[in-house]
Amino acid sequence: MAFNYSAEVARDTDSYAVVVLNLSNTTEPTRLASDSVISINYSLTNMIVLATALAVLIIFTVLGNLLVCVALFRYRALRTISNCLIGNLAASDFLLAVTVLPFSAANECLGYWSFGRAACSVWLVVDVLCCTASIWNLCIIAADRYTATVHPVWYRDRSSARLRALAYIGLVWAVSIAVCLPPLFGWNNEENFREMMDKTTGLTYYECAPFRTPSYVLYSALVSFFIPFFVTVALYIRIGVALHRRHVSRRDRRRTNKPKGSSTVAMMCRVGNDLCTAATAAVVIDRADLDEEDISPSPSPTPSLSPTPGNMAGI
Repeated sequence: MAFNYSAEVARDTDSYAVVVLNLSNTTEPTRLASDSVISINYSLTNMIVLATALAVLIIFTVLGNLLVCVALFRYRALRTISNCLIGNLAASDFLLAVTVLPFSAANECLGYWSFGRAACSVWLVVDVLCCTASIWNLCIIAADRYTATVHPVWYRDRSSARLRALAYIGLVWAVSIAVCLPPLFGWNNEENFREMMDKTTGLTYYECAPFRTPSYVLYSALVSFFIPFFVTVALYIRIGVALHRRHVSRRDRRRTNKPKGSSTVAMMCRVGNDLCTAATAAVVIDRADLDEEDISPSPSPTPSLSPTPGNMAGI
């Protein structure tokens, strides 16, 4: 693998940086006019700023998805069906950030492909694989939530939970492989790694173009995007309808269990009236007890045993 680098500023214009960069898997340098490669898309300053921003984005993507995978691997209690599907989504995004995004960033910043023909083919295939897996993971997560909402009893059966998770994950990667492999077996009529010429500068460079065969593009678009997209939207609509029906059913059940009344205000008034009546009755009863104590006859005096003048006379 050859690595050659040099830099100079073009004499005719200050808007481009001329860079020689050969990272191909062959020892032959990239064929360009005057043996130099120009950053076609951006000036040197803008290219550095863009490369820094893309590098930060890639690093955060790698670290975020890696933390999700480590958490699932480290803590066994988190390995539910839904969390395993989220972990599978994180794994596909992690693979995308490690194997695809760095080459995409370099291709965008430089404006040309400098990694050779073999790397171009692998990059395109892995790009389709990871993107398809990410989209189908979102679709499978929606299907899992729909099952948990509509069939909760069957969903909580732990005996088949592990098997369902493995089936979901296997389905995602099987569909992704079925989408990305056909170009390697002949379903591609155009050359992806090809030589191009910049009309403004006259420099020649290599481009790694995506797959452009019409039949494969239609197949890839349907299976990788449109089918999982519409399935996901339909599932979430069904989830919303099911939750709305469940809410209405609970509300009607609560209404039937409430006391008869036209409204909550009428029920509150009735309760307040009952409380006032009970309080008035208690006051009347207490007053009646006091009145009875006032009119009750006084007890007769007990005869005194002390001697009186009359008693003494009798004696």
